[in-house]
Amino acid sequence: MVASDSSNGGCRTFVPQRLPSRHSRLARPVLAACLALAACASKPLVPYSADTPPLVLVPAAQAGVQDKRARFREIYCAVLAARQNEVPDYRNCDEALNRIGSEPAGTGRPVDLGPSRRGLVAATVAGIGYECLAKWLQAPGTSATHVRRFGYDLTLLTVDALSSSAHNARQIRDTIMAMPAPASP
Repeated sequence: MVASDSSNGGCRTFVPQRLPSRHSRLARPVLAACLALAACASKPLVPYSADTPPLVLVPAAQAGVQDKRARFREIYCAVLAARQNEVPDYRNCDEALNRIGSEPAGTGRPVDLGPSRRGLVAATVAGIGYECLAKWLQAPGTSATHVRRFGYDLTLLTVDALSSSAHNARQIRDTIMAMPAPASP
């Protein structure tokens, strides 16, 4: 409601009115729902502290990140082209990799396609239900057989599928610690 008051020089003053009862009946459940949702909200990922450093989003180049997508593309495409007859689901490089944003130009350096001399081992941790699938995953011609031909190795780490994360982490650590030390190149 707007009223004129001569005591303040004829200025108009806003005087709030009470909401009609049908609006207040709707407002109460909405307010209650908002409060309930706010009460159920999860804690923030980083608790508030006056000592917490500010987080700033900056371009990757300013954060010291080096964009190596182009070199990865060169290596991936060279390997893919050299092995296209051995890969059952071969696609050309432009179909296999997407370009995101402005990708830098490649280096033009040659790609060594000989066997690896680094002795790298990729470890896969089996999860829930592995026992049911093991006989199909150990078939001849799998990825492990394929990459071993090129000097890499793959190993499967089995854990108790229904154990705690801490127990499984100990099993993974113990298995890795028991592996033989890599040979010097």
